[in-house]
Amino acid sequence: MSTGRGERIRVGIIGANPDRGWAAQAHIPALTSLSDDFEITALSTSRREARERISARRLKTPSRAIGC
Repeated sequence: MSTGRGERIRVGIIGANPDRGWAAQAHIPALTSLSDDFEITALSTSRREARERISARRLKTPSRAIGC
């Protein structure tokens, strides 16, 4: 898939639990495998530590926190 514009689509994920759930197990791996088209730029979690863990484990570049 290509956006045709030469820009990646920026994505924010809400409810990104690092240990379980759809975000960690499916959405983040799928989006990072399509890194030519998508860039995860924000993660929202209820705890800052959780966001930092998922960012360190699954993302190549740090994302910004929303709601923490």
